[in-house]
Amino acid sequence: MQTPHIGTAEECEFARMREPFLTTGYRIGYDMRACLESVFAWHNETLSIWTHLVGFFVCVLLAWRTLRDIKAAGGARVHTVMALFFFIPAIGSMASSTLFHVLRSTSEKVYATLAPLDFLFIALVLVGTQVSHIYYSLAECPKLCHRYFAVLFLACAAAV
Repeated sequence: MQTPHIGTAEECEFARMREPFLTTGYRIGYDMRACLESVFAWHNETLSIWTHLVGFFVCVLLAWRTLRDIKAAGGARVHTVMALFFFIPAIGSMASSTLFHVLRSTSEKVYATLAPLDFLFIALVLVGTQVSHIYYSLAECPKLCHRYFAVLFLACAAAV
């Protein structure tokens, strides 16, 4: 194994990890520990790591404040559920994306494991965003609302 260093695309061990327009800044020869330590180094993943890490903490803070405000306003349980439909996937997406960008240089196996997890949470954020919009749009038509969510649940189960 070579000494961990920041190198060029030609040195990148894993073809899947190369980005077409990035020629340098790749973490070469990094193990898990070196990848974790590289969070504070400058490379082509630095901005992705930090924007997703900050996003994780922002989502946690917003979720806590939103749930606190719903409770303080005496909101119905359904409002809490709708908020959680968005915030749980958003927090999971930020966390999984941070983990993916931190560890993706470790090995092809780690990359192949974390990339689908990252994409899953992105899809869940999209679904979670739409669920609350549709629920509140159909709030005046409970029968239609229940049918819609039954179909949505079946579609999600089939997709998984």
